Amino acid sequence: MNEAMEKDRRDDAKDGSPPKEALTVVEQIRESLQLNDHEVMPIALAVDIESMQPLPSETGIAERELPPGAYFTDATNTVLTPAGKTPLNVLGAELRMANKPGLTIHDESHNDNPDATQPSDATMTNDSSCGQEGPSHSRSADLLVANLVNAEEEEQTRNLPHAEEYDPEAPHGSRARSKDNNLIANNPWMVWAVGVVLVAAITIILVFTLADGSSNKTSSVYAPNATDSPRPSTNFTLTLEDRILSLLPDHAHLRQATSPQSRAFNWILDDPTVEEYSNWRIQQRYALATVYFSTGGETWAENDYWLSYIVHECNWYGKKSFALKESLVHVYDGYLEGLFPSTDPPPATCHKDGSYQHLWLDQNNLVGSLPRELYMLTSLKTLSTGLNQLFGTIATEIGQLSQLEGLAVFSHENGGTIPSEIELLTHLQFVGLHDNNHEGSIPSEFWQLTKLETFISFQNLGLKFTIPTEIGTFPKLKWLVVEDCGLTGTLPTELGQIDTLEWLVVPGNHLSGTIPNELALIPNLLMITLHRNLLEGTLPTELGLLTSSKLLSFSSNILTGTIPTELGLSASLTLGMRFESNHFSGTLPTQLSNIRSMYELSFLDNNLTGGIPSEFGLLTSVGHLNLGSNLLTGTIPHELSHLQQSLYELTLSGNELLSGTIPQSLCNINGTCQLNRVASCVAGEGLHFDCSGALCGCGCSCEA
Repeated sequence: MNEAMEKDRRDDAKDGSPPKEALTVVEQIRESLQLNDHEVMPIALAVDIESMQPLPSETGIAERELPPGAYFTDATNTVLTPAGKTPLNVLGAELRMANKPGLTIHDESHNDNPDATQPSDATMTNDSSCGQEGPSHSRSADLLVANLVNAEEEEQTRNLPHAEEYDPEAPHGSRARSKDNNLIANNPWMVWAVGVVLVAAITIILVFTLADGSSNKTSSVYAPNATDSPRPSTNFTLTLEDRILSLLPDHAHLRQATSPQSRAFNWILDDPTVEEYSNWRIQQRYALATVYFSTGGETWAENDYWLSYIVHECNWYGKKSFALKESLVHVYDGYLEGLFPSTDPPPATCHKDGSYQHLWLDQNNLVGSLPRELYMLTSLKTLSTGLNQLFGTIATEIGQLSQLEGLAVFSHENGGTIPSEIELLTHLQFVGLHDNNHEGSIPSEFWQLTKLETFISFQNLGLKFTIPTEIGTFPKLKWLVVEDCGLTGTLPTELGQIDTLEWLVVPGNHLSGTIPNELALIPNLLMITLHRNLLEGTLPTELGLLTSSKLLSFSSNILTGTIPTELGLSASLTLGMRFESNHFSGTLPTQLSNIRSMYELSFLDNNLTGGIPSEFGLLTSVGHLNLGSNLLTGTIPHELSHLQQSLYELTLSGNELLSGTIPQSLCNINGTCQLNRVASCVAGEGLHFDCSGALCGCGCSCEA
């Protein structure tokens, strides 16, 4: 210690104030641990001066409560200061608190050895000259009490033993030899003192270990993500409030009295049985309470039992079905009957151990945004919050829901981008992200979720992406539904490798290129809807090989060529064919009459020629027959009269070359629109034709 530092130390000792250097160390440590003046200050065996953070130790952690302004002394009552960037080695476990609380440390600022030093066992003596004895303590009655020395006492204490240099090459906790090799030999009483200190230290460690093991309020720190700074681990008993705080990820919001997080914290703090809960249960109830307060739970359509202290959270209100069927209803206003078997009873909300697994709050008047605390529910398997008044993006913390199998987050405003962390959801089977105003692109990581069975996204015009060739590696994909998004590129031929695919529904996008022949290889394909795109070329004749398909919808594209006669082989097309608004030419294939159970057949707005096949009279299940705006010629076949009972709409207008008299039975078609089998029943009811001199009947006069 140089002369200036020595003078400062002596001046401070005279007025009883702690040295500035020591106070600086404490303040830095307290600041680095983010402790206020009322909090307990844990002191580790080693503290890094550069980072001011506790260093790990193989011998455990020694902790004491240091009031604000506490400082450190060595065994000779000499106040020490840190040496540059070397660590401070603290021996708090063997030292009692007195009127001047302190912990033994040692520093050799002028030692050429850059490694830390710590006091030798020889410094831990019982000599009364080392200071005034403090309050008695049953576990450490024989321990040394450190006090400041004044100038008069300094001379008589100068020759007391000092700590020796720490040897970093030696085993952990050992010390280098003293320059005075005869120190212990010349002071045999030091051997006795070391023995007493060791026995006392072991006794204290055992007492603390047993006390810690028996406490049911000591908890581990929960760190939900890498950005949170965990508090240092401690082995003292936490208060109830501190215990709860240690389990929560974001303390910043808790300081805002009206925030959902603060309200949830106060709610759980007031729970009369909270002390009986395990840590994960506290986190689970806090997360659910934060969701409740963040989305206006008081005004939900249904909120039975939510925030009850009596009813287990697993019995709080939740929807009885996942958003699967409801979401598909919005893809089409129909086409559902017969496609979906009756659903099984809904699964239990929680696992048998009480962990939350299914959170379903669709169409329940949730208003606000989903808080990040939602992602503390790491045991969730399904999450469904559609058709509410929610806004905000999907947070990156969604990657914490590693067990998630179903995600239906739709009808959100300002959906933002889809985070790449979605790749961490390796168990994901269902994804419904429609009507969220998503932007950007679907991250490439999404296409690594090979367990995916259903992907639904529509009315996300700002979402730009293509269907990658990797889609062929999805062995379980059943439904690919992307409507009114920014989907571009072509339909990859690899789609033909997905034997499980049932729905290929991608209308209202910017797809180009041709329809892949390989679609005919998909044995279970129920629905192909590609309307409102930029597809071109001809219809593959291989589509006639589809034996399971119920609907083909290719309307509003740039398709050309003739209607393949092979389509008549697809007897499964019970929902029908929608080929309007293209550039098809040629005649209507008579083979289409083989599909007797077909409900809709539409060739509106094409360039078809020739007559209406009389064989169409065999389509006794057809409800919508739309042949308008073509170049058809000839008369209306009398056989169409057989369709009177089934037809709801018959459109012949826009064919100027049709002639003759319309069969009287068609003037009063009385079929019923079946909403479950068509896109819409709003318009089109009845018979539509151009009353002209060439075509007459049904109230239209013929030319003389």
